[in-house]
Amino acid sequence: MPDLMTIAIPDIPADRAERVWAHVLETAAREQARSKKRRAIGISAGASTLAGVLGFALVTPTSSFASWTEVPTAIPVSLTDTRVELCLDTLSELRGQFRPLAPRPILGERRGDFAAFLVADGGNVSMCIADDDFSVAGSAEAAPLRGSETISLLGGGGVDPEDLRYVFGRVADEVRGVTVVADDGVRVTASVRDGYFVAWWPTAGAPATVTATDGAGVVLATLTPRDG
Repeated sequence: MPDLMTIAIPDIPADRAERVWAHVLETAAREQARSKKRRAIGISAGASTLAGVLGFALVTPTSSFASWTEVPTAIPVSLTDTRVELCLDTLSELRGQFRPLAPRPILGERRGDFAAFLVADGGNVSMCIADDDFSVAGSAEAAPLRGSETISLLGGGGVDPEDLRYVFGRVADEVRGVTVVADDGVRVTASVRDGYFVAWWPTAGAPATVTATDGAGVVLATLTPRDG
């Protein structure tokens, strides 16, 4: 990009030139901020994600996750929320296409300063973790439960520089709770809604078990994910 001071202003009236120059500066500042938000690293499937899942992350200091909580707080999902918009932009970059035309919010949760969202579009379901200028996203095919399955993993992954992991998947109607235990001992209460669950935690521990329970706390099924 050329240096701003080398941009020529056409021979136009002074008042219009000032407006043009102000527009140039405003556009450059907005693009600089956008670029900062999108300083990104990719996550390759089969390396640090579950099979068949795409992932994308924007880098932020690990210390910013200090506010994370084991138990989430449910929050509404608004497509005009700046964090949701950032998530949709991240998913677009992940897939190399325009933003989904008709995303359908499934659930939203807050853990400390960060919010996580699950959104469906077409035949995919995508999870995103974000604050105002950071976003991690993963997307997978929204495969239905098979036969007598109670719970299934659709996707998950990790962001190695950030020591952050996440999983999301499907659950049967009778499931009221999902708990994830990582191999480093971290325990996470997942958010569950409309036949889906999501969970994330700010450590490098891979998911060791993912357990579904009913309304009485009775264990219905336990998965042991194979995660690289």
